[in-house]
This record gives sequence, structure tokens and C-alpha cells, in this order.
Amino acid sequence: MTEKRTISICIDSSAWKESVQFLCARAFFMKWGGDWLAFSKIRKWVDEEWGSHFEIKTLTNGFFLIIAGSEVEKTRIMYNGSFMMKGVGFYIKDWIPNFDPRQASIEEIPVWIRLYNLPHEYWKEEVFKIIGDKLRRFIKSDEAIDKLDSCMYARICIIWKPHPLLPKAIEIRSPEGFWRQELEVEEIMVKCKSCKEWGHEESECMASQKGKGKVDRALED
Repeated sequence: MTEKRTISICIDSSAWKESVQFLCARAFFMKWGGDWLAFSKIRKWVDEEWGSHFEIKTLTNGFFLIIAGSEVEKTRIMYNGSFMMKGVGFYIKDWIPNFDPRQASIEEIPVWIRLYNLPHEYWKEEVFKIIGDKLRRFIKSDEAIDKLDSCMYARICIIWKPHPLLPKAIEIRSPEGFWRQELEVEEIMVKCKSCKEWGHEESECMASQKGKGKVDRALED
């Protein structure tokens, strides 16, 4: 029997250090919360939302490496709120060395929460932020809230971690008493029983598809 060996090498060159510093300053990983996307769709979305000067590298397991034009631009993207396509959010993770997309999974995603019948005296950004931060982490409220004629519901976007589940309601206390506000999550994401990823059913999972041809055709779509 042939013995399998692992050969160890050490890399400590100035070029490697420069590459690490560059990626740390400008790069981040991105994955859509839905099914895997073809490069062309990611390229089109990035061009429309952020501009055509972002460099994109395709990784495995549905991940992409995004390289910004500057450190300031990366910071603006990483901390400027949520990013969605077709109602489903993008998972964005800061660049780290030795990142293995085969082992990585979606940890947090942006989701919209509807607050039906919220009394109008609570329709304030600071109240929305308190609610969002209590649930997980507030990102923003609906940009058109102040211009809406209808006050049937308000919308806030939060960063949500799939576990634990969000509560069904939250109590808002004030000097005038308290209000029990029910919560409705838009675009509730399902978890695939096969690959354990959020965003698609097992029947739609490409990872469980048998035959490389099926996967290749789906990616090229």
C-alpha cells in the first residue's frame, strides 16, 4: 500500500505579505442567500448597484471574491446597509486568510420585517432602530416611509442570524402604556435538507444533483 504523505512548505515572502495586506484592505466575500448564481448575473448586479470598477473572482460553493477599488470603497459597501436581489439578501463577509468556501456557510443575512398596524406615533427612525437592534441588528427603514399615504405597516431591515428564530411579536413600552407589535418576516428563507444551505428547497439544490452536466448548465444559465 502506498503511503500518503503531506509535504509542508513555508511562505514568508514580501510579495505574499503585500498580497495579504492588499486583500485585507480591499476584499470581501459575497454569496447570495438564494441558489447559486452564474458569474454573469453577479457581474450585472454589481455593475448596476456599485459600479463596474469592482473586480470579481468566482470561488466554489456559490461564493465570490469582490475586490474594491479602494479601502474607503470597501468600507462603504461593508457597512452601508443591506443588499438584495429579488427580495433575497447577499451574505457579505470580510476577507480573511485561508478562507475555505467549501466549509463556509451563510451566517447572517439581511431581511425585511413588516410592522402591521404600528401606531403612527412610533413611526420614527429612532424607534425603528430600537426595535431592529432588539431583534438582531438594525440596518435601515423603508426609504419611502415619510412619503407614504398608507400607514398599514412600516418596514425595517435587519441583519438576521437564522438561529434562533425571530419572535412573533415585541412589546413597545412608553409612558402611555405598552403596545404589542406583531412581526412579519418578508421572504422567509427555507433551509435545504441536502446541503444545509439557506435559500432553496432540497428539490432545487444543485449540490445534490447527480451528474456534472446538470450543474454546469445551471451555472451557465
